[in-house]
Amino acid sequence: NFAYALLHNNNGKLDHLARFVDRFAGFDRIFMIIQYFSKILVWYYSRKNNQVLVQRIKNLATPIADYRVLGRFYGLIPMLQYARHLLTSNQPDPIFHVIDRISLLINFSYYPMEHYYWLGIHKVIPASESSINKIGLFACRCWALSVLLNFIRMFREYK
Repeated sequence: NFAYALLHNNNGKLDHLARFVDRFAGFDRIFMIIQYFSKILVWYYSRKNNQVLVQRIKNLATPIADYRVLGRFYGLIPMLQYARHLLTSNQPDPIFHVIDRISLLINFSYYPMEHYYWLGIHKVIPASESSINKIGLFACRCWALSVLLNFIRMFREYK
């Protein structure tokens, strides 16, 4: 069994797993998989008319989504460090140079919008529903554009 193997074999898997989940990025990846898979399950069980299970899955997914957003509140700090690195490094590929800088600008826009949206919908800050929805929409567009730029970068990198 998996637990027995982790505890009794000294092959480093438990150490690797502990290091992975000990960092926010590792834990976030695990929660991201759960959060996104739960959306598929909600869709599937909604089609099966199992509203009790749909609600239970949503009850799990909602705090996971909140945890992930709260964990990104500090995300501007590493981004500032990355910005400093980008500005002082010489990227030989001009396409990467442009993509990296555009991605950075997009993410500098995305993070505060996501934070405003989250704080607004949880009524931590006073915000109208209209402004929350507009900011949320722009945040989603920034996120989508960032993902698109990452795909373009990966395509070019592995071409």
